[in-house]
Amino acid sequence: MHFVERFFGKGYEERLLASVARKPTLHTTWMLNRVINGLKDPGARMRFVNALQSVLTSPGADPATQKLAAQFLERLSSE
Repeated sequence: MHFVERFFGKGYEERLLASVARKPTLHTTWMLNRVINGLKDPGARMRFVNALQSVLTSPGADPATQKLAAQFLERLSSE
């Protein structure tokens, strides 16, 4: 995870979004949450929050991944 985060701001985010769109996993969902936590720009942040929301209805996401996304979204809504 920390190795991948070295590429933050260098194309990493687009690849993460593409990966989540293809098949969300526990790992990529967790990575989305980390990116969201690090973003200050509301517009950029919303883009990743929307990707996190898409995990809830993604046919490629397993129940554990959907549950993790729901937990992250619940925490975000209480901020």
